[in-house]
Amino acid sequence: MPESDEGMEDGDMKDADADPQDEEGGEDEKKFADSLSKILGKKIADADGAKAAIEKHRREFADAEVRRYAEVVNKARNFLDAEYDFTGKTANQVMRDALATQSTDKFEDAELSVAFKLLRKPNTDYSQFGDAKPDGGLESRIKAQLGEE
Repeated sequence: MPESDEGMEDGDMKDADADPQDEEGGEDEKKFADSLSKILGKKIADADGAKAAIEKHRREFADAEVRRYAEVVNKARNFLDAEYDFTGKTANQVMRDALATQSTDKFEDAELSVAFKLLRKPNTDYSQFGDAKPDGGLESRIKAQLGEE
């Protein structure tokens, strides 16, 4: 004998068909927004605000990583061969390869960026740097004012 729906009202049928995930989802989104508020240090009112905050931070992070990669490539070009292929390499891989041209030391990931910043080309000629020129700035101004050549 089939079961009868006589004792149930229309509202009860809707509740029985309702997805229990929907009720939990709203609660989870609120918990997520609250957690994100604590992490970011600012109040996030709802899930939409949380998603917007995540998207903003994702863009900022991506922009910072692109800038970092460009800086690494620009400096590494001074140490790597002209044929070096940067395609598919991470910034850390490029830094490691550039450091390998000047040193046999192996660097941990935490040390890599500092070692790369300190990387300088050997045999750099500083003889033409600043006031090392025989006729420096003050002397040339004095001679110019006195009319001497």
